[in-house]
Amino acid sequence: MHHIGFVVPSLEAGHVMFLALGFDVSTPSFTDPIQKVTVQFIRAASDVTIELIVPESEDSPVTGFLAKRGPGLHHLCYEVDDLDAACEYLRNQRSVMTCAPVPAVAFGGRRISFHYWRKQIVELLETEKAVT
Repeated sequence: MHHIGFVVPSLEAGHVMFLALGFDVSTPSFTDPIQKVTVQFIRAASDVTIELIVPESEDSPVTGFLAKRGPGLHHLCYEVDDLDAACEYLRNQRSVMTCAPVPAVAFGGRRISFHYWRKQIVELLETEKAVT
């Protein structure tokens, strides 16, 4: 598992949620024009990484989620060696791909994809390739 994504109305609102739990909220944020969100990865003293996700426009993929459900858990992200094979596996397991593989600003251009699978949203993140 790479991180747990939480949709929040603003980074400041997300900070309030997690600061009292010991998360470091002084990390950089990234605006992703493809996903139409701003994200920030925050960590506690443990190995848990939380991604705060703020919609940047009315047509952001998370705007409707925030309007219907309010701030909260959005997805679980798994890092995979072969993104295309993992996407194919999930499709064979009857997932619905909601976002085909695209480069992500927050991950230095590594590709991500989103799937609705077994009543949850799963993000797949391509493992960083070693430079040879």
